Amino acid sequence: MFFTYVALSQTRVDELKKKLDELSKITSGLNDTASVSVSNTPIQELLRAMADAHELNISVDPGLNILITYNFSKETVGNILLFLCKQYNLDILFTGSIMSVQTYDSSEQNKIKPAFIAKELKIEYDKVNNFLSFDLKNDSLDKAIKKIVQLTGKNISLSPELQNERVSAFVYNMNFDGAINMLSVSNDFSISKTKDNFYILSKNTTGGAPVKSGQERIQKPGRPSNTSMGQWDFSVQTDSSGKYLVSVTASDVPIIDIITDVSTKLKTPYFIFDKPEGDITSNFSNIGYDDMLNFLLQGTDYTFKKTDNIYFIGKRGLEGLRNTKVVKLVHRSADTVAAIIPKELNQNIQIQTFPELNSLIVTGSTHQISDVENFIRSIDKTVPMVLIEIIVIDVLRSRTTKSGIKAGIADSIINAGKILPEIDYTLSSEALNKALSAVGNTGIINLGRVTPKFYLSIQASENKGDIKIRSTPYLATLNGHSANMKIGETKYYLEEQATFQPIVGNVSTVSNKIFKSINADLSIAIKPVVSGDDCVTLDIVTEFSKFLEPEFKGAPPGKTTRQFKSDIRVKNDEMVMLGGLEEKSRSDTGSGVPFLSRIPIINWFFSDKTNSRRRSKLQIYIHPTIIYS
Repeated sequence: MFFTYVALSQTRVDELKKKLDELSKITSGLNDTASVSVSNTPIQELLRAMADAHELNISVDPGLNILITYNFSKETVGNILLFLCKQYNLDILFTGSIMSVQTYDSSEQNKIKPAFIAKELKIEYDKVNNFLSFDLKNDSLDKAIKKIVQLTGKNISLSPELQNERVSAFVYNMNFDGAINMLSVSNDFSISKTKDNFYILSKNTTGGAPVKSGQERIQKPGRPSNTSMGQWDFSVQTDSSGKYLVSVTASDVPIIDIITDVSTKLKTPYFIFDKPEGDITSNFSNIGYDDMLNFLLQGTDYTFKKTDNIYFIGKRGLEGLRNTKVVKLVHRSADTVAAIIPKELNQNIQIQTFPELNSLIVTGSTHQISDVENFIRSIDKTVPMVLIEIIVIDVLRSRTTKSGIKAGIADSIINAGKILPEIDYTLSSEALNKALSAVGNTGIINLGRVTPKFYLSIQASENKGDIKIRSTPYLATLNGHSANMKIGETKYYLEEQATFQPIVGNVSTVSNKIFKSINADLSIAIKPVVSGDDCVTLDIVTEFSKFLEPEFKGAPPGKTTRQFKSDIRVKNDEMVMLGGLEEKSRSDTGSGVPFLSRIPIINWFFSDKTNSRRRSKLQIYIHPTIIYS
């Protein structure tokens, strides 16, 4: 039996030597030579001193209470470790370059404890202002307290049950007492201070154990409030990423009770400026800590703000709990968005526009800012633009035919008129007598003479007009906004006003001449509204005006106006026609000698006729195109 034990022990030592030799290839400190002389020294102190001197990563089991007395001279560090393991029945667990020294368990029933990676603790101290700062994340409480003592020179003692605790907390530039108190509260410890300024950290016997992975349920009796008392319980579990999820079932329970108890259980640091009042009845499952605070404080005068992992709770308008956030818009104008934010969201919050960055500056509580931002994001969408092509066609065709002979008596008639391209000529009595005399001199027939005031007018003309006006304006506007275009012509006419002013024995006339204007415009106003089925609803108002010839000399010009007003719905990129206003006119007028004016050929000498044909047509084509980018 004895030989078997010796053989097993030797095998274990050989395995340790083999592992130390392999580790020495990447950790040069194991090959360093050391000279050590100790007497009644704890083995923990010896190993820590060797680790510091030779830059080794050594973790020592706090349960090793071994006093050693040895003298090593110029021996390698690896051999010293191997000797101590063999002499005191120790074992070394290797994790990378980390060596965890502990008592050897021959039964091998205990689980191997993971070694913690040694790292530089983030602890700073301002001696001038007595400000302490630290950022601890699952760090050794023992090491953290030792470094705090070294930096501050203040005495802090740990109770035995806290020797192996690990802590997490963050404090920035807080006075020493407040920082140590925050460290203890965040990790469910209790702290006391003696008369000689000695701080003692111990286990908090009133609190629960730290929350572990999985789920743990805590049942709490309701605490008295102003009007009610109820029962409530909550449970905590962790998801795959290690985030805590809270489930609460409560009936008429003070809000402050839920916040404090859950925060203590989760070891979440918090600071309460104003105690939230009121009771709550709720039932929610598996939500994060931030979401829980949002639900509990929603609809109250209280809010919270998270700064450096510390939650500050108080009234919404309290300094320190107000936030300011710049909400940048992408698709909309900041000026227009600020005007349409609902009044319910504007209460107890300040919103300013920042046109240079197309942004809104929102100041208020975190919850209110979140509500405003969510609303802004919901309407900050791409606004489609509508390109509208308008084709206006105005056609005017006319034809007028005049023919006939007129004869009569009038004073002062002279020979005048046109022969080409139309015939419109008036002969005086003198010209007619010359023509008659010429015919009489031929000896064929003697027609005689006409009276001195006789005249003869011959007319044969045909006028034709074909006018086609085509205009193609393009308009572009955003969805829901009007696009307007106006093209016009202005003419002026003279208006004369006479004012009579009575004077003693006479009447004076004052004449004023004023030029007045009259406009003829082509105006188009279109308001497009894009619907979800890729259609466009168009509100169209068009007006077309043009001048007419004055009815008499000196009169202002006439004007004709055609107007359309319509609401239509068309699909994207389709064309629609409006208008089609067509006017036809036909006029046949004439005068002549009865009976003779109806005989063919002869009627040319005994009648005067005017035939007129006129046709006008106005058409409007509209072609909308939706542009999303």
